Amino acid sequence: MVELAFSNTEASWHSNAQLNAKKGTPVKITKSLVSLLAAVSLTTLAACSQSEGDNGEKSADATTEVAANEAEKTEDSSTDSDANAESNDSEDESANADAKTASIGGSYEATVDGQAIVVEDETIVCQEAAGTMNLAVGSGTAGISAMLSTDDNPTVKGVGMMDADGNTLAYAEGSPMGSATATKEGDSYTVSGEGIVTDPQNPTSMETKPFELKITCG
Repeated sequence: MVELAFSNTEASWHSNAQLNAKKGTPVKITKSLVSLLAAVSLTTLAACSQSEGDNGEKSADATTEVAANEAEKTEDSSTDSDANAESNDSEDESANADAKTASIGGSYEATVDGQAIVVEDETIVCQEAAGTMNLAVGSGTAGISAMLSTDDNPTVKGVGMMDADGNTLAYAEGSPMGSATATKEGDSYTVSGEGIVTDPQNPTSMETKPFELKITCG
């Protein structure tokens, strides 16, 4: 279930990004990123809570609520500008008051437990919206996403990765499992830490593995 939600979101975002890029209009990816992170992070954390007993369940439930609230605030902040842009393309300048034009292109490197995560025929999108820097590498079968604060020393709000085989890694700010830090240098962002990984052949297994992600925006 996690894999399908992630894959469908990425496929939808990927096609929309290409279409908007051809039109020359700003790409709005905030909702897709929220859905992507919610599908991977929140579902993974919910499953984790069941295996930790009552105390772990309370902690994981609190974490899920924090992540869900963050996702809701981000999505709500972008609703008005998205609605304006869809109703009239000529109002893009006004609709983008809180959502800057996305940059498309660039480069990326990603590893989980030292193994490279490859996204074939990828589209790379970077966009700042509602106080969050959204970074995404997507295709129809795999994807990588990170949500950071917009500070010079950014904090990590969430990370989601899925390879072509359906293996996932998730981290959400406030999670009782995992950790993540980020650095920024020019248009390059490096995110590293530990995230919860799932195996599609054994979805009840939960463990953390180290990851590293570097995205340079085009």
